[in-house]
Amino acid sequence: MTRPRLYYMPRTRSSRVLWLLEEIGAPYDLTEIRGAQRRSEDHLLRHPLGRVPALQLGDGETMFESAAICLQLTDLNPGAGLIGPIGSTARALVYQWVVFAVAELEGPLFRWIHELGEGVTDSPAHDRFADAA
Repeated sequence: MTRPRLYYMPRTRSSRVLWLLEEIGAPYDLTEIRGAQRRSEDHLLRHPLGRVPALQLGDGETMFESAAICLQLTDLNPGAGLIGPIGSTARALVYQWVVFAVAELEGPLFRWIHELGEGVTDSPAHDRFADAA
């Protein structure tokens, strides 16, 4: 089995996968994807929409979607102690909060951050995020 390889771009959701890999402490390889590389034939085989992150697992399979990647990495590295045993309430709560964050918080949060970057300070996105949180 080879080391996992993360296909990464700074300031994207791939940062959460990179952070988790660091928390786990196991060796991995990192490949930064830049601009037009996202639309390359090779990268489209990793992610059909040309996005990041994508993670090539140690068995050669590749997966995408940061939350799914993070959950898989916790399964593959039980010694890191980041998720409870299969079937446990602790594990179920991890699934619950991961899905909640992705489904309910990310959209309003990223809209709010985008609007702040454009100088909008009275953003309805802030209210939507506060309501979701």
